[in-house]
Amino acid sequence: RRSIGRLLSSLRGQKHEHIAVALPLKSGVDDAQLARALTEGALLGTYRYDKFKSKKVALGIKRVSILGTRRAVSIAQGVELGQIGAAATNFARELVNEPAQTLPPSELAKHALSLAGGGVTVTVHDESALKRMKAGLILAVAQGSAQKPCLIELHYKPKKASTKKLAV
Repeated sequence: RRSIGRLLSSLRGQKHEHIAVALPLKSGVDDAQLARALTEGALLGTYRYDKFKSKKVALGIKRVSILGTRRAVSIAQGVELGQIGAAATNFARELVNEPAQTLPPSELAKHALSLAGGGVTVTVHDESALKRMKAGLILAVAQGSAQKPCLIELHYKPKKASTKKLAV
């Protein structure tokens, strides 16, 4: 995962448009897991927050091919999961990297509301709700800002219940 990310990052600004990566014939790891790791590594390793930079260096790579001799469906599923995971991570990176002056609580709430659907429910608690909740600390911190406070609550309920614990 790190290797493909570093490789693609090192090619930034160069004229390569396509690279191919061959999966090992015998690795002891499922093809889907390998494809997912490669996809995540490629997308996470090439992420750059350059919104405020005047000179942006384009990646150049437009396509990465994953070559395997076995189950193409398994590889495709791994690529899809890798794309989803990396997109979510890079979305979070964008929010974290955004300066507070350009991402006040109300704007962050809009981004959170865009996540609703697919088992995700989003509730945005405004200032009056925070008072009812007795969320004094949030309200106290917000007194130092011209922006109104809010608390974003996200819940995920999968369609099919899992028997595994993901977090405690």
